Amino acid sequence: MSKADPELTSPIPGTDGWEVEWFDEIESTNTYLALRATQGQPEGLVAVANYQSAGRGRLSRSWEATKESSLLTSFLLRPTLALSECHLIVMGMSVAITRTVSELYGVNLKIKWPNDIVHREVSSNARFAKLAGILSEVVTPRDPGFEGLANTKDQSVSGSNESYALVIGIGLNLNWTKDQLAGAKFSSPPGALSEIIGGRVDRKEIFYSLARKFYEIYADIDSQEQLNRVLEEYRSKCDTIGRQISVDSIQGNIQGQALDVATDGRLLVDTGACIARVSIGDVMELGPQE
Repeated sequence: MSKADPELTSPIPGTDGWEVEWFDEIESTNTYLALRATQGQPEGLVAVANYQSAGRGRLSRSWEATKESSLLTSFLLRPTLALSECHLIVMGMSVAITRTVSELYGVNLKIKWPNDIVHREVSSNARFAKLAGILSEVVTPRDPGFEGLANTKDQSVSGSNESYALVIGIGLNLNWTKDQLAGAKFSSPPGALSEIIGGRVDRKEIFYSLARKFYEIYADIDSQEQLNRVLEEYRSKCDTIGRQISVDSIQGNIQGQALDVATDGRLLVDTGACIARVSIGDVMELGPQE
């Protein structure tokens, strides 16, 4: 990494012992926290970088952003939820982002399945702009150097006998110029919060607000009530549901109407012949867009 040590470490107000390490430059906040997980780092460590030299997105894609133009951050967690349920924590992060932006700026962001944060103009058929992506990675005892620690929560959830760490990384476009957006090379058309609100976004303000919102969700994530709330809010904000789509997935190309997101996180698609359950894939909207 270009900088081995953070410039500053500080507690995150409104959380129980979580800390943030601020980096001027790093290869990848996700890679850094995954390494810390293998070394036995307890949960609650968060990394933020002004610039990532080797940022990563879903499906092994690279992620690039001009220095200090985006919120580039990752969270290290040691959940007690069964590994098969950890997708609900990632859904909780999507919900936390939309809550944060709505509270601070009054902007109604949506979720494009599985975990892209997007914005549309007034018309529901207008082309969306992608503001954020989320990359989650699991570190297990099978990974080299893994040191299991007792979870910070009181008891494990039935069905999970294996300790694991979860790293959730976010790239949220904040202060991008029109020229930067026009020249960006991403799989989806990019947008920036500054362009939507018509002014500069304070990165520290939005980070601390997001960290608190996510902590509020995560602190009670073991309860069925909280899991139900997260899933319900995710579904209500999921822009994919109800649209005619094409999905390139591990099952091949699937086309049809997106009906719902199941409790296991899979996208349910009515192909006309069957209801397909998609676990991983890239969604493309079909039909005219304004």
